[in-house]
Amino acid sequence: MSKAIKEENKTCRFGISPFGVWRNIDKDPEGSATQAGQTNYDDLYADILLWLKMGWIDYVAPQLYWEFGQPRAPYEVLLDWWSKHTYGKHCYIGLAPYRANSNPAWKDKTQLPRQIQALRNTPNIQGMIFFSSKSFATNPNGWSDSLRLNYFAQPAAIPSMSWIQSTNTAKPVLKIKSSSSYANFIEIEVNSATATNLVKNYLVYEVSNNTSDSSSAQARKLIKVLPASTGTNKFVVPQLSDKPVKYAVTSVDFNNQESEAEYIR
Repeated sequence: MSKAIKEENKTCRFGISPFGVWRNIDKDPEGSATQAGQTNYDDLYADILLWLKMGWIDYVAPQLYWEFGQPRAPYEVLLDWWSKHTYGKHCYIGLAPYRANSNPAWKDKTQLPRQIQALRNTPNIQGMIFFSSKSFATNPNGWSDSLRLNYFAQPAAIPSMSWIQSTNTAKPVLKIKSSSSYANFIEIEVNSATATNLVKNYLVYEVSNNTSDSSSAQARKLIKVLPASTGTNKFVVPQLSDKPVKYAVTSVDFNNQESEAEYIR
């Protein structure tokens, strides 16, 4: 399947979301310190580690649907295990808001936020996936509000995959314009139809004028992700003189690789 996908589209990202336990340590010294009743390798006949080692998948999203301290498959043990077994590919942790209030551990309002904090502080973990989106409809344990207002209050760029070919996207062309509708807005010019085929998004950053290295990730604050479209793309900005900031805009290709930034004050 991997070979067929890549022959059709070399930039397509192919991954899998497996059961959270590859093998228990009593079956394999490489396995996790768990006692899961079912595992990928022994029961589902899925050797996820082989697929990662061989580069047949670009990412893995293990379903870690257990709580901290779970007797047979603790979340913290499996988070650490997967972070050490990615073989250079991306790992997005599968989290379980659907389990809200299903047992005493999942009645704890801090359970999901603590899991997010833990994975964000763990190396080799590039993000998370929630199962499922409909679980947030009723705002279980206040998690919908907590994620919207706190953990995902700011937009985030999708990480690129270094082993997938990128397009060397040119940085965008920017102009400041005014109109009767807007005080100021940034207009991003798309120079040709070819450019729109290469660019997926534009990322708009706010950058402090006080920093000496405005190219560093620490100096930039991502404030908007704009889907690329034909013609021009507009982003409304505050009065530029009101803040000690400037703006940086990058082009993003379909592998989420960013161009150099174009700055405007």
